[in-house]
Amino acid sequence: MSMDHPSVNAPTWSFWRLFSMLSLVGSAGWTLSRPLVIADNPEQMRELYLIIASTVGGAAIVVVGVLLAGGVRMGIAEAGRLAAAPSAIRAATASFTPTRIGMRTLALRYNLRPQRVFFLSWALVEVDESGVSIRRANEEADVVLHIPASRITNVRLGAMTDSLIRIPTLNVEVGPSDESAVVPIALLAGPTKALPLIERELFVAEARRLLGLGVAP
Repeated sequence: MSMDHPSVNAPTWSFWRLFSMLSLVGSAGWTLSRPLVIADNPEQMRELYLIIASTVGGAAIVVVGVLLAGGVRMGIAEAGRLAAAPSAIRAATASFTPTRIGMRTLALRYNLRPQRVFFLSWALVEVDESGVSIRRANEEADVVLHIPASRITNVRLGAMTDSLIRIPTLNVEVGPSDESAVVPIALLAGPTKALPLIERELFVAEARRLLGLGVAP
């Protein structure tokens, strides 16, 4: 797979992705407004507003709670790894469909099999002289996948899309180069925030140095 393949180096928002997002928002708004249209009197309107507000508020509390918990777990894992491997570089990451597809490809083609379940969860991506690792965001920072440096032929910045979400990535190419597989690993600053561009560029440059790949062409 080429490092320029759309699955690991997605372009910016296309017309169809923008159209899909607007359609999704419009459909949600239309669906939520239907009960208000059929309300017969002010009392029904008040009850419907209360139900909608309670539902939206409850969902917001759950989402915020999950994100806060994810951020705390990421911080704990990163602090533990900073003490255990101070010379490595690391960033937050998460489980997205292109990442899981790339991991399955590595397992089938190169027998580099994930050691832990990595589905709908946050994690850390860590790079040192031994290779690239994905670690669970928990106190033990259990290894999900380790790609040895000897198998890595290239790393560079990219981006992937999962449904309507576009996420900047560290693309890890595993060779030989004539039939390579690419694993896109999200580069995040937290559960919902991408790592800023300058920090992503510095991360990839340092990763190339640690892996002995030299300066990117």
